[in-house]
Amino acid sequence: APLRMNKEVLVAEDNEEAIQHEIEGFAEGWYDYKQDPIQARILNEDLIARKNLKAIRRKIEGLLYGNYGYQKDPREEINLLNDILVTFNDSEAIKRKIEGLVEGWYGYEQDPIQARMLNEELVAQGNEKAIKRKIKGLARGWYGYEQEKTMQTHHMIYEGMIHDGRNSDPYALCKAKELNEELVARGNEKSIKLKIQGLLRGKYGYSQNPFKARELNDSLIQSGNEEAISRKIRGLLKGKYGYKKNFDRARELNDSLIEKRNEEAIRRKIKYYFKGKYGYKEDPRLVKPYNEMLVILGDKKAIKLKIEGLVEGWYGYEQNPALARELNEALVDKGDKKAIKRKIQGLTVGGRYGYEKDSSLLESFLAKLSSQELNHTPQEVGQVSVVKPKPSSKQDKGKEKLTDEELGNE
Repeated sequence: APLRMNKEVLVAEDNEEAIQHEIEGFAEGWYDYKQDPIQARILNEDLIARKNLKAIRRKIEGLLYGNYGYQKDPREEINLLNDILVTFNDSEAIKRKIEGLVEGWYGYEQDPIQARMLNEELVAQGNEKAIKRKIKGLARGWYGYEQEKTMQTHHMIYEGMIHDGRNSDPYALCKAKELNEELVARGNEKSIKLKIQGLLRGKYGYSQNPFKARELNDSLIQSGNEEAISRKIRGLLKGKYGYKKNFDRARELNDSLIEKRNEEAIRRKIKYYFKGKYGYKEDPRLVKPYNEMLVILGDKKAIKLKIEGLVEGWYGYEQNPALARELNEALVDKGDKKAIKRKIQGLTVGGRYGYEKDSSLLESFLAKLSSQELNHTPQEVGQVSVVKPKPSSKQDKGKEKLTDEELGNE
């Protein structure tokens, strides 16, 4: 069972994960806590008094669904709590307020005009979700907007174009392109991708022009758009998006993104160290510092890689099966399905993920799962199957390779 900590220590250390753990434990009787919904609610209310945003989100969820020790009451002060989150530009809270104003939900007085005005403020700031709401609102009469037949037609054409770029109707393509250009001007990433593909292939109403595709992407890079930088890297590696192959320049750009902790760039470098492609030397032992960046971000594939590395001494990690097991156990305590599966495999066959074969411990662990003490329903437990691993024929464990799926292949 996880270490129990009193609420004063948790709040003082600002350990959000442990706070969530304790509140869930008191509310539901999980994690070896005695069920005490009142204590769960008191702990969360203390945090709300300190303006803790996650505590505010928990109370909203509690009032909506009866969680975290709160009685279900969708009318109770949700609007006041939600407005606090809105001031912090919380996208879910903003959507909730707009829907609340339109429908009279969540304690808001029905006011579709105010809903539309709020969304328009965000549209003026280039907010992508607000732009999408406006387009759907005009097309279907949602979010406080009056339905416009013209926009409805254009939206239908646009959606059709996205799913079928071979539309040969010149009028349809022209109107779809007009709407796409409007979204490109507002920085909509989906529309930018659509335009670049259109320019590269002569689709979606655009004339084929790889030079303009590259020019558009480079203009986005100048404004610091990380997605555009990633697109250029892929282009330089594979000769796509109007770029000629240039491995050296691709590596330079990728490293610039890694400095910003860009997850896609980190995964890309790890993958190429495994595969030895695009000018990277094949040497999985160099993976560790980059994998640790992803571990810090909570990336589950990176955590699995670290556990395997600690067990076998792979990927630049020093062999330490006990630390591997400890890392996996921390995830098991949080109800992580993949960690639970790893534990079951380890206890079943032994030598996996730092566990020794132990039928008695396996039996008690499965019993604990079935009693939902780890926040799993019986249905979820049933989905965790035991798969006996194939023995490795590798001699050099330091050069063990992962599958494309585990590497997050593009």
